[in-house]
Amino acid sequence: MEQRWTNGPGWALIALGWILSAVPACSSNDGTDTCGTDADCPSGYKCTGGRCVAPASSGCPDGQVPCGSSCFDLLRDPKNCGACGSPCNSGLVCKNGACAIECAAGLTLCGAQCISTQDDANNCGTCGTVCTAGVRCALGICVK
Repeated sequence: MEQRWTNGPGWALIALGWILSAVPACSSNDGTDTCGTDADCPSGYKCTGGRCVAPASSGCPDGQVPCGSSCFDLLRDPKNCGACGSPCNSGLVCKNGACAIECAAGLTLCGAQCISTQDDANNCGTCGTVCTAGVRCALGICVK
């Protein structure tokens, strides 16, 4: 199986680090940061009404918490992701308090790889859709 990386083989190490360093955090299935308990939220956040919320008494703008003498959004800041002073590795972004791979436009995250599902015979149209032998992937469809 041919591997395709957007930035060379270093992505394999980044992806492995990302998988191994999963941080308990809020999920985001509907565009909101949801939680069940405070333990589901990044350090400094509270679970209020099913959402991770920064404490109002922090002196920081809504959605941010104090880290030293500055305020940061621990759900989105790649230098303080999930906790103060917890940076994401190079090439990763902070999504909902956890470091994650963000694929370039036109690519889809399949496992730990950014893939073009428009022309990848092992991920044709969607991740894991494999074209049979002698068939290629064109515009996300297996064709002879």
